Amino acid sequence: MATIYTAREREATTIPIAEILRDGEIDIYLNVQRRGFFDITFRGDRLTVTAGNYVGLIPLNERVFVDVVPKMPVLNLVRIVSAVSGDVAQVDMLEREYATSGVRPDAILEAIGDAFARALQRLEVRGLVKEYQRATSEGPALKGQIQFIPSLQRHWSRGRRHVAVCEYSDLSADTPENQLLRYACHLLLTHHRLAEVLTGSVRVLAQFEEYFASAGVTLARPTVREALVLSGNGSPEYGRAIRLATTILTERGVELPGGGGDLSLPSFLINMETLFESYARHVLRARLAAFTVLDGNNEGKQPLFDDRRSPSATPDIVVRDRSGAPTLIGEVKYKSDENRDDLNQVLGYALAYRVDKVVLILPVDASHPEGLAKVGRIANVSVYRYRIDLASDDLDSQESKFVDSVSELLSPTPRNRALSEPIDFGIDAL
Repeated sequence: MATIYTAREREATTIPIAEILRDGEIDIYLNVQRRGFFDITFRGDRLTVTAGNYVGLIPLNERVFVDVVPKMPVLNLVRIVSAVSGDVAQVDMLEREYATSGVRPDAILEAIGDAFARALQRLEVRGLVKEYQRATSEGPALKGQIQFIPSLQRHWSRGRRHVAVCEYSDLSADTPENQLLRYACHLLLTHHRLAEVLTGSVRVLAQFEEYFASAGVTLARPTVREALVLSGNGSPEYGRAIRLATTILTERGVELPGGGGDLSLPSFLINMETLFESYARHVLRARLAAFTVLDGNNEGKQPLFDDRRSPSATPDIVVRDRSGAPTLIGEVKYKSDENRDDLNQVLGYALAYRVDKVVLILPVDASHPEGLAKVGRIANVSVYRYRIDLASDDLDSQESKFVDSVSELLSPTPRNRALSEPIDFGIDAL
């Protein structure tokens, strides 16, 4: 029977060192060590694990699990994950083997199921991707190209001269991409039947299970390698659905405490750093109607220098006005305080984008209240900080206050002008 230890994100918990020893050797999964889920130190006969940016049930080995819980209420976390469902980069996954009885599913699974159902609905508008596949038929009706040798061996030599073997190309929806989507859909429905979750999306998922079956899509589980290759394919609608399906399916083989091998299901790990970034960008996109909010890591990036194409400037948030001109840069940091490197980073972005206001977006903690504050000013660039209370009982109010403060920064003022020449920061200023 496995043991579960509980830790809060970014906080430490201790575990008897005997729990992670096997035959005198350290027994911790390599993928857990390599991916930075914990900062692990040894002190005497105790192991200290300090949780990083991920929350969720994380195995150290098959006998010991650490349940990293978020600092915000779970309901807030589920709402935030659901809000940014189109961007799944913040969701990781370790797949576990579930027994078919007595299993309580992770609350995040429902949010992922809802996101997957919405992705399938968007995909349905464009229709399923189809490919031409080679097929054969035998009978009196000729289709495609007659295969003379098989026809002679199987039929003509036996007096059935009215029958022939034909080979043809048929447009089919039974592609690897659709097989991946159908299996993910089937897996979530199976989990719902066993654990009674996904109540909000089960009807949509059931409809798509029938849709895939009627379209001739085979129910087959892709390998991890196949799923990862497919995750970069297709239109934006397909890409979103496939990435969600891949999140559900990848990295199998970790056992759930006390579980068995009846059903393989995902345990979702949430990267709070990237989730917070996606959430802040989502809120501004949804509520800043007069502006365009872009992801500087993708569509909003541009060269950092005027005379070179690389490296790129990649701020988390780029706000452009109706003319397309950048007006504000936002950088999201999931930590208590910005440091000198963070300030240097946003000031560099201000130069690259020719804006005179940048805002650092951080979460509220015990020592810092919510709201907007000015950090300082160098030449024409003003640096602000905004803290959002992710643990608030009223996230909607938090979002409104955040957008109101950003709107205030975007309002025209006598000093709000584009920078037409480089800024001399000066050694003392930096």
